[in-house]
Amino acid sequence: CAVCSLPLGSPTLKGGGALMVNLLGFESSDSDYSNLRQQLAQIPNAHVYWYGKTQSRPGRKLGHVTITLQTNQTRQDAEAIAQQIEQIWYPNPA
Repeated sequence: CAVCSLPLGSPTLKGGGALMVNLLGFESSDSDYSNLRQQLAQIPNAHVYWYGKTQSRPGRKLGHVTITLQTNQTRQDAEAIAQQIEQIWYPNPA
């Protein structure tokens, strides 16, 4: 760290970028949504971060998913992954 007079690391990207999608509550519930979180974790390069909240309500931020992208992935690829996450997380409209 520069403040500590230590050398800084390389600023070179180690991948193609990242995508982050918030996991918001969509219902009032006491569920931990473990089944949905397991499905999200199956997406390649997905890292699911759950905040350990015990109650859900519409719009409450419960966690997020970060996807590390490969250098050959495009914006369209990232948008498709975001849609996949939303299809898993949010229930189908009635």
